[in-house]
Amino acid sequence: LLPSSRPLFIVGMPRSGTSLVEQILASHSQVGAGGELEDMSHFFHEIIQQNSFVNLTSEQLDHYAKRYLEHLNTLFSQKIYVTDKMPTNFLYLGFINLVLPQSKVIYCRRNPLDTCLSCYFQNFEGKNPYTQNLKHLALVYQESQKLMQHWKQVLSIPILEVIYEDLVMQPEQIIDQILHFCQLPWESSCLEFHKNPRYSKTASYAQIRQPLYPSSIRRYRFYEKYLTDVACSLS
Repeated sequence: LLPSSRPLFIVGMPRSGTSLVEQILASHSQVGAGGELEDMSHFFHEIIQQNSFVNLTSEQLDHYAKRYLEHLNTLFSQKIYVTDKMPTNFLYLGFINLVLPQSKVIYCRRNPLDTCLSCYFQNFEGKNPYTQNLKHLALVYQESQKLMQHWKQVLSIPILEVIYEDLVMQPEQIIDQILHFCQLPWESSCLEFHKNPRYSKTASYAQIRQPLYPSSIRRYRFYEKYLTDVACSLS
């Protein structure tokens, strides 16, 4: 297989802190922000359509690795690492483990009710239709948790879990953990990520332009009377 530790995959439910983590990493001199890349999803479904998943060869895996790494290179040829912040890549971590076994995964988690509520409030413009129904959101959240627990048990690829609330309340400590996991030296610019002028296409664009703030933690408390059924299904 083609050896490469360039990709830094940032996964998790939408609105769980993935954009924030990417913005922090993108503020490091050695990291380029790839944004939400669709490559892995496309590769996976391409293989499914060819009915060739069971018989994948090392040559085929190298083919997909080469295509992916070439894409990263067109985005950032000079950076040591490049992030891929497609949240739903958690669906394809088994495939990623085969194609790019030296890459790293950062798994973002946030309070389940805050995650579901934030998704529900967000207009994804036709994408992620499950976010329009709180019960569907709760189900997707639960299933994503189960899948990530499975991946952590069976994959060799390193996975770092980052809790959104910890990152907001203890930024220097958690950012240091993230950089250490990525084998990056400390740079204070990561603490001042909101000063990074890069443009982000994600729904969290406004938030990552501001310093960390705790007001989004336990926001669900203002809507608890509407969340009884969802809270029960998430407990």
